[in-house]
Amino acid sequence: MRQQGLTLIEVIIYSALLSLVISSSLVLMHSLISSAEKTMNQLDALAETQFIFAHLDWVLNQSQIILEPELNQTGDRLVVRDMSGVETEVNNNNEKIKVVNTSGESVLSPKEVTSLLFERVELNNHQVITVWINVYNQTFSHTYFLQ
Repeated sequence: MRQQGLTLIEVIIYSALLSLVISSSLVLMHSLISSAEKTMNQLDALAETQFIFAHLDWVLNQSQIILEPELNQTGDRLVVRDMSGVETEVNNNNEKIKVVNTSGESVLSPKEVTSLLFERVELNNHQVITVWINVYNQTFSHTYFLQ
């Protein structure tokens, strides 16, 4: 006569297999969530940096004279003067990029900006400003060719 239930060894084997499947699923889910979080941080950094570079492009296009950094120098602030004589300063103050001019102050970056660096050089009789910015521990750079 054949028994209708499971033996203890069968229950143990099925339980071990089930726990292996569940733990593998949990590890996979944790990996997917970590990867998604890392991707979101990278996208945030890229979007933040594109916004900052677009604003710097606007500031530089409005400028007539660059006061800081001096030619062939590197500095942590950019100071320009437009045609109407208004000076605008861009700097990294307390991990936030600030734009200061006579009309007031605006904060460009509420996110984590750990460094901002400007380099001004002359290349083929044109001034060039290269900007390096570190957002979420990722460094981005952009070069502006001035007229």
